[in-house]
Amino acid sequence: MSKAVMGAAAVAVLVGAGAAGCWYTGDLFDKQVPLQLGTAQRESGLVFQWQPTSSNLLTREADLRIELTPELASSLDADLVLDKPLELYLHTRTRIMPLYTSTEISLDMSRGDLAKTLTRMGLQNWKPVMQSHNSFWNSNTVTVLSLPEANVDSDGEQLKLMPLEMRFDGDFNGSGQVALSWAGMTYRQPSQQVECNIGRVDGTAELKAVDNILMVPSSQAKVAGFSLNVGEGMKFDMQGMTSSSTLQGDSADTLASHYQLGIGQFKMAMEGETVELADTALDAHIKGMDMKGYHTLLQANADPKKDEAKLQMALDQLLARGATLELTNLAAKVNQAPVSLKGNLVLAPTTLEKLTGGDEGLNALNGQFAAELSNKLGQALPQVAPWLEHLGSIGYLKSEGDLLKADIQLAKGAVTINGQPL
Repeated sequence: MSKAVMGAAAVAVLVGAGAAGCWYTGDLFDKQVPLQLGTAQRESGLVFQWQPTSSNLLTREADLRIELTPELASSLDADLVLDKPLELYLHTRTRIMPLYTSTEISLDMSRGDLAKTLTRMGLQNWKPVMQSHNSFWNSNTVTVLSLPEANVDSDGEQLKLMPLEMRFDGDFNGSGQVALSWAGMTYRQPSQQVECNIGRVDGTAELKAVDNILMVPSSQAKVAGFSLNVGEGMKFDMQGMTSSSTLQGDSADTLASHYQLGIGQFKMAMEGETVELADTALDAHIKGMDMKGYHTLLQANADPKKDEAKLQMALDQLLARGATLELTNLAAKVNQAPVSLKGNLVLAPTTLEKLTGGDEGLNALNGQFAAELSNKLGQALPQVAPWLEHLGSIGYLKSEGDLLKADIQLAKGAVTINGQPL
């Protein structure tokens, strides 16, 4: 057999294998899409309709109709009343390769309620895009949603939304990592002297699918800044906010969560008075949460119908084991005067009915907190000076050096501060 014949045979085999691989992948894709949409419909309550428009060995094209029914809308918000379903149409185009697909999803601006609304706002040329790359070899997926800059100027209101990107990198079950990057927004209403600005926002979250429930073992977020001005009488300004959370096994049957929050600077000015918080920090742990109860609560909360009986049963299961809150630190500088609070609170095994039942609920709580305030807080914040003086006169605050201290005890429904009953 000549080399030319052998080469042609090899090419034919490769082409045939590639074609077979594309056919097999296309068949997997055609079966996977209805399963994923069925899961999304069950979990969200939205109605999904997949409408194929074109299909061949290497591509698939289809339209996706998403419907929000009046019943679902009212279950989400009692004040949200719809006289007819809201419709959204998306167009999808998928490239098929052996054990790999690449899909681009775009908004259909020719139909649907969202398209009409965007057109009325002058955003008919705004083109959000979602791209999804899926490997059937290892069941991994990478999905990126990109929202371009949008500008709206209507009826004396000006809105500028900066570009946003959200990325999911994980598997077909939903486990993986979500990352958000948003350049922020600006809103102005000059006639009312209103202006709101949100600076850059970045965040990540780890997702883990457990028994068809998505849990968030860890998350981090950063917000560069936020400001709100309403005329000359009200101004808010926040700079440098960070947050993080973790959720992990505390033992074989319990969970523990850890939450941290930091704000570099926050200023509030109202009616001529200004309060500035600097170096605000929160560090808290919740330990001993019942693992099965926590999972049951997530399942009940994920149900679009929000069955109140199931939610209460889940809360009772979670409360049956009790839990402990450890406040490692809650601190800030109020107009440069330091204040802090530390301590713990133990919740004994109980039920939701007992916990919300007045004195019986308080009996399930025991704890101790230590508060420390700078003795210059009254000078830094004159409006609270009379209140601080009164608390000192009745023994709720004790002066020690340059600090005002309070030892707060909670035991079986009774509260004492520095040994004095509340």
